[in-house]
Amino acid sequence: MLYIGDTPFLLMTQGDMAWSRGPGQEQAIIARMRASGGMRLEARSPGGGRIVDRYSLDGAPLAIDAAAACAAALANR
Repeated sequence: MLYIGDTPFLLMTQGDMAWSRGPGQEQAIIARMRASGGMRLEARSPGGGRIVDRYSLDGAPLAIDAAAACAAALANR
């Protein structure tokens, strides 16, 4: 489970990989990343133990804007 601020997002998983359930959820995740100061991922290890990783989202809006600008520049080549 991905939590951004207090908002939970159930991700699709396969093995040790996880991704959004589609474009709508992806856009919601990006919007929350812009507005929140942190996120955490919670999962279970193969042995059943709980794993929690926390990440700061300081600078996320700037990084998201820079990636969008780069993508737009590449698309206009």
